Amino acid sequence: DVTVKLLEAYTSIDQTVTVTGDRVNLISFNIDPITVDEKNIAAMLGNLNTLEVAQNDNGQYYLPGRTPVINQIGTVDLRVGYQIYFKTTPTSSDIQFTKSGFRLTPGSLPLDSTKFYMIGVPYQVPHFASDVFTTLINVRPTFPIETRHDLVVLQDDEGKVWVPQYNINTIDDDNDANSADDGLRPGNGYKVYVQYGSNFEYPTEAGLRLVTKPVLAADQMKKPFVASEYFDYKETGSPYIVIVKGSKTLLKEGDEIGLFAGDLCVGGAVFQGQYPMAIPAWEGFELGDTRVPGYKRGQEITVKIWSNTDRQVHDVPVEFKDRTLGSYGSGALTALAIGEFEIGEALPTKFGLGRNFPNPFNPETTIPYHIPEKSQVRLTIYNAVGQSIRGLVDMEREAGRYSVKWDGRDSNGGRVSSGVYFIEMRAGSHVQIQKMTLLQ
Repeated sequence: DVTVKLLEAYTSIDQTVTVTGDRVNLISFNIDPITVDEKNIAAMLGNLNTLEVAQNDNGQYYLPGRTPVINQIGTVDLRVGYQIYFKTTPTSSDIQFTKSGFRLTPGSLPLDSTKFYMIGVPYQVPHFASDVFTTLINVRPTFPIETRHDLVVLQDDEGKVWVPQYNINTIDDDNDANSADDGLRPGNGYKVYVQYGSNFEYPTEAGLRLVTKPVLAADQMKKPFVASEYFDYKETGSPYIVIVKGSKTLLKEGDEIGLFAGDLCVGGAVFQGQYPMAIPAWEGFELGDTRVPGYKRGQEITVKIWSNTDRQVHDVPVEFKDRTLGSYGSGALTALAIGEFEIGEALPTKFGLGRNFPNPFNPETTIPYHIPEKSQVRLTIYNAVGQSIRGLVDMEREAGRYSVKWDGRDSNGGRVSSGVYFIEMRAGSHVQIQKMTLLQ
């Protein structure tokens, strides 16, 4: 009986990890390889033929493409996570690799408040982060009046995040109907930043809930994160979380928030009508001839708003909150509030030529017009017998509201006589005419 139980406990199992090329992947292992040699990082990642680099949170590297090969990591620590980067093949950006070994037993992991730790998932099925790390979300007082959670932030390589202080948890529930990507996923790695030092002990798998929907009650559900459509940026796999706590200027659903490092957009999201919201900013990196665009640590965080009302981009002031420093990579995250800025009138929904003002006029008048889309616009003045006497506008315009002045002169610069004149607008297939009266 004893022999049977031992054989059952140490039956070899497989772990399959899916990774994506041309970006940083944060991975971990939930199997204990059978031999010591198989625990070397070179063996663990040997199936990735285009692997360029693997890194742990101590700044040690494995660079298989160098001559000689650089392997500072050596034997893997199965408790932690590793960042890897590989180039895509012409046929696929996603690669799966499989490792065999014994079922990993959850253990302990020392954590302190000096850095982000890359941690692993020692389980065979997904579990809620809020169950696994329940001992890190106890609230401890800080003198004299504040209280803070041990766990400051937990995040993955896709920008999903758990920040207990702001009641944001898109790791356990990203607020869609699918639970397939919720919770701590075996094979994924995570970064954790804690407020206080501790020796964290992973709970045994037997006492943890399985990941199912719904996680939250209906009145607790938040709207899902929606990546920006207007602002263009690269998701590099290495996020830094920016918490937007509010805005002095009213944002409306459909407005978009862009995070910038200088002139480069490094992250963005569609405003869903709820605060606070967590937006990942993406760090860039260089490795040999490979350059992935993103922020550099220490760069100032700036924000732009694309308004769905006036369809314009606005540079906006921000105020950094909760003693965060306002630069990318500083501390665990940055919290900010958006200041005041002016939003223009809503874009028109149809073509239109307004009535000139004043009317009658002497010596000049203003003619308003509006277009709902980018168009070639032509405004022409005609006299009472239908002769063209002056072209005022003949150009391509973006959607918006415009006006043009007429000073009562013809195309040769001569003043025209008193009488009735007509202004014709042509834009796309739209044609419209208004009557004007000039009094001398």
